[in-house]
Amino acid sequence: MLSYCAGDARAFETLYRRHKEGLFRYLQHMCADREVARDLFQEVWRKVIASRERYQARAQFRAFLFSVAHNCAMDHFRRRSRQPLHAAEDVEHFSEQLVTAEHQRPEAQIGEVQLLADLQRALSELPLEQRAVFILHEESGLNLEEISRMTGVAMETAKSRLRYAIGKLRRALQQHHPKLRRSSMPT
Repeated sequence: MLSYCAGDARAFETLYRRHKEGLFRYLQHMCADREVARDLFQEVWRKVIASRERYQARAQFRAFLFSVAHNCAMDHFRRRSRQPLHAAEDVEHFSEQLVTAEHQRPEAQIGEVQLLADLQRALSELPLEQRAVFILHEESGLNLEEISRMTGVAMETAKSRLRYAIGKLRRALQQHHPKLRRSSMPT
């Protein structure tokens, strides 16, 4: 980013290539609407470009990028003034995301599609604060200290939100892994 700030347009291309997939996955998980995620994705990159002259390297670029993305997503939810992820995406969307071998049995493919649908539904049922911390943790690779700064909460609060989110997701997806028992699940 510092190279881009100094006028190197190729540096921006490198940043974009390096972070575009994780950023888009984060936004898509946050809003569960591919079109909204695309719009937010563009908005995030516009804000990165617009902040070029003011950018200060206080943390990794990834932390800066996901902070911008988080703020854009929260602004989107405030504008819509409703809880995000009202409806799970249809099964066809999930089947597009699967990478399956030709020799895989249809039953296994259906099971994977159902798992993805159940995961999306479970994510949509998490409180927004827990969902945001969980998805930031999984998609951005940021540690809890960075996530706590980004979301404006104490580190213990971010840690607690992540722990609750993981517990709720495990319970929601337990049917896919019946060997997991509540007593054997770490918190």
